[in-house]
Amino acid sequence: MARGGAREGAGRKKGSGNKATAAIKEYAQKHSEDAIKAIVNIMNDNDTPAQTKLAAANSLLDRGHGRPAQAVTNEDGTKLFPDKIEVVVVKAKG
Repeated sequence: MARGGAREGAGRKKGSGNKATAAIKEYAQKHSEDAIKAIVNIMNDNDTPAQTKLAAANSLLDRGHGRPAQAVTNEDGTKLFPDKIEVVVVKAKG
């Protein structure tokens, strides 16, 4: 009988919550509205430095619309990852 390796039905099911952080997540979600209001107040405060206002505005945009996709490129601007990977199997002589 083979042992080890992945077994059907083993492990945590996809999409199931992490019990260790569930309480923290629930607590944070209860304060989400207040946190958003605080970010808006920072962004709208005339005494707040421009860098802090920008950070608050970006924070709101990230939460409301998601972070923009980031391109992964080499220094010369070419793609870092190939579009296609091809495997060639060569039969050895002998």
